[in-house]
Amino acid sequence: MTLPGPAIKGFSSRPSGFLFSDPNTSLILVTLRSVLPDAARTAESALQKVTRDAMRKGMPVNGPERPFWKVKTLEEMTAEEWEALCDGCGVCCLEKFEDVETGEVEVTAIACEYLDTTSSRCLVYGDRTRVAHDCIRLTPERVRDLVWLPETCAYRLIDEGKDLFWWHPLVSGDPETVHEAGISVRGRVTPGPLVPPENG
Repeated sequence: MTLPGPAIKGFSSRPSGFLFSDPNTSLILVTLRSVLPDAARTAESALQKVTRDAMRKGMPVNGPERPFWKVKTLEEMTAEEWEALCDGCGVCCLEKFEDVETGEVEVTAIACEYLDTTSSRCLVYGDRTRVAHDCIRLTPERVRDLVWLPETCAYRLIDEGKDLFWWHPLVSGDPETVHEAGISVRGRVTPGPLVPPENG
């Protein structure tokens, strides 16, 4: 079974909201909204006000520094930037079957047992390659080799010289937009059986 396409189609730009192009601001907002959503809303509101005031006064609203994903290759990114580039879609965490004769890979709608299908996040992310022995840690080289990576995958897009979509958390400043756009696996996959991580 092939994973169905995005639940919501036809979006070319976010219908509302404010976009922050400064890379540091994007990283901070993404992290803050995941941990302290109320504080993130307050910070975003303050940034919007400052930006609107600057625009009314004819001042530049963006600094000279471009977002890291626009100026760096995958190999040049720091560990923090690499992690932030993940849009949280969860497709990497779906079971896959490879035809040994043709080499074709089918992505199923069955999730890894360690995937939280509500948040599309790994429950054991920091230890995933130890507790899930078939888990593949992405590298720039693997991004180019893994044919099953979706066309919307941020790592694939950057490697192909393309830009991120509006719904990517680094662009929108909101980790929920990947779900709102119907890109993530949330609500579209079957959870695998949970196997408690081994101790030691």
